[in-house]
Amino acid sequence: MGIAEDIVSLGEDMASSYTDRTKRVTALAKETATMLKGFQKGNKEREEAVSDLLAGFREEEEKMAEELRSTLAKNEADRLKKTRAEIKERISEVENLLAGFREENEKLASAWQGVISLMEKTRAGKAKPKIEAGEEVSTVEEVVEKAKKGKKKKKK
Repeated sequence: MGIAEDIVSLGEDMASSYTDRTKRVTALAKETATMLKGFQKGNKEREEAVSDLLAGFREEEEKMAEELRSTLAKNEADRLKKTRAEIKERISEVENLLAGFREENEKLASAWQGVISLMEKTRAGKAKPKIEAGEEVSTVEEVVEKAKKGKKKKKK
């Protein structure tokens, strides 16, 4: 009966081995479930951390955007103020230039009126031209006479 004992022993070993495998698989399943729960917990913690980081980033971004809007508005107001001052200054300069041009134009008009009046009197024979620069006035005939005399002296 050696074979029968071997078969019984083999059957017991198989049953024992099945029980061991079942225990190991059950332990492995529990360990896997525990690991999965750990991963899920870790994922939730990471999600919360990322969420907190994003919330902080949004707050900083909104704060920075508000500061930029404020700075931009202030700078725009300063730029407008400066531009308006420059425009007023240019208007003043142009008005001064135009006033100077008008004054000069009036002086020129007056001078031309004097020249026209003198020319009319000279043509009518009532007046001789008057030079204010201090130069001598000569008629065309007198200039021609002087030129002829000058040539005669050079020939001698």
